[in-house]
Amino acid sequence: FRTAPYGIMLLDEAGTLQDANESLIRMLGATSGQDMIGKTLTDFIARDAFVPLLGDLAPARPGDDKARVETTMMRTDGQPISVTLDIGDYSFHGQHGTHILVSDASDRKRLEDQLTFGLFYDRLTQLPNRTLLLDRISRALLSCGPEEHIGILLADLDRFHSINERFGHTFGDQLLVTWASRLRGCIEPSDTIARIGVD
Repeated sequence: FRTAPYGIMLLDEAGTLQDANESLIRMLGATSGQDMIGKTLTDFIARDAFVPLLGDLAPARPGDDKARVETTMMRTDGQPISVTLDIGDYSFHGQHGTHILVSDASDRKRLEDQLTFGLFYDRLTQLPNRTLLLDRISRALLSCGPEEHIGILLADLDRFHSINERFGHTFGDQLLVTWASRLRGCIEPSDTIARIGVD
């Protein structure tokens, strides 16, 4: 318990924190476990994040994990931290309660966000890519009435290949970023501008 590489919370049957290990104390930036004793799980969860209601989590058999929950906890310095909570029952020397294994999921969440961004956005210009554009066109077509229309404008940079050859790809990339930024300023919030090809 004391030296586990992941955080552990031990709650009594009323849901009050009885003990916390060193990993959890470091993860949440607390000075000691004593600062945390007597609080409930809700006290550590970010305001708008999902809070598991321990009473509603019923294990199939005593000792089985009740649930795995992804949520956001707050560090003592006010910084949010993405975590995975593995919640289960424990019984030790006649005491019964809930144990919660707390794993820092920040790196995994950051990677998932990057992968999701890469699926739908162009990394250079930060514009939606072809996949997201086609999805938005489909949605627009489905939602417009019989007398409504949608408009699509296709534009490209003439002689962009020669710009890359003459001035280099770094210059060409900067030109695309600048052009994308200017086009962004020309559209309405309901419009979509996307990069679907090299130029």
